[in-house]
Amino acid sequence: MSDTPSSAPVKAWLIALLVVLPMLLPLVAPFPFVEPAGLRGANEYHYREDLTRLFAQEKAERSAPLGVMLAMSGGNCATVGPLQLAGDGVHMYVAFYPDATAETFAGLIDLLVAGEPDFVVIQDTILVLDRPARRFEYASARYEEARSYWTGQLFGLARKLGVDFVDQDSSDESWRCPAIAKQKLMWEEAVQATMRRIDSYSQQRRAESVEFLQKFAAANIPVLIVSPPANNYTVGYGLAVHDAAAELATVGVQNASISLHRQVALTPTEQFNDPMHLSADASQSYRLWLNGEIKRVLRQRHDE
Repeated sequence: MSDTPSSAPVKAWLIALLVVLPMLLPLVAPFPFVEPAGLRGANEYHYREDLTRLFAQEKAERSAPLGVMLAMSGGNCATVGPLQLAGDGVHMYVAFYPDATAETFAGLIDLLVAGEPDFVVIQDTILVLDRPARRFEYASARYEEARSYWTGQLFGLARKLGVDFVDQDSSDESWRCPAIAKQKLMWEEAVQATMRRIDSYSQQRRAESVEFLQKFAAANIPVLIVSPPANNYTVGYGLAVHDAAAELATVGVQNASISLHRQVALTPTEQFNDPMHLSADASQSYRLWLNGEIKRVLRQRHDE
């Protein structure tokens, strides 16, 4: 009986250690002996595996221009669909994180540059928007990162040992843009809250975004900085983000291979699930517009 009170805190600490340690280990002790499996979802292991397959073919042998879009959830929802944007269009793979910054994609840059894409599309928002500072969202992101790491390691080890495992259906893309509607009474407030997160003018934020763009410019890869579709609620916010990104592109990185693109016409509000996210069913109009912008940039580059 006398041992019970003293052992309880020890057990509690051991349980806490078992919960926290897997979250910390990927930061201090990477395990290179296993190539992690690229599980479905918005995580780096999935994207690296997909991009490795995507760029396996030599550039000269491609049947159509091939590129990658780096986006947040807004740009991702606007481009949901097949790899080929249009019937005779370019091929574009989309890598996104729901709340991304330029730094979020750091782990993909080496693979992208080595793959020699014909173009890279960057959603303007990731260059100028800060992540939310709320503690619970930061902790949740770290948990998701740790869970993705260890799951990828386990499936990677299984693959190395020749063990078959069941992954999610590769044709199921529902995770890319879940249809979560938000009442329109909340739209204005949501837009104003997001607008307060525009932070392109702090020295650290500017340095990160400029360095990000310079890596593609140094590799002579055409970069299109694009705005996602806007509606009556987001037109002012979209212009503010576009202008902030334009300053980074024209002042921070003066390079002819970087161009800015924004739709002039607004997209009907009824096509959105919430003020920032176009319904996946309505994405083809934006995909056609983006395909035209990419082909125009590549044609201009060819003529120079």
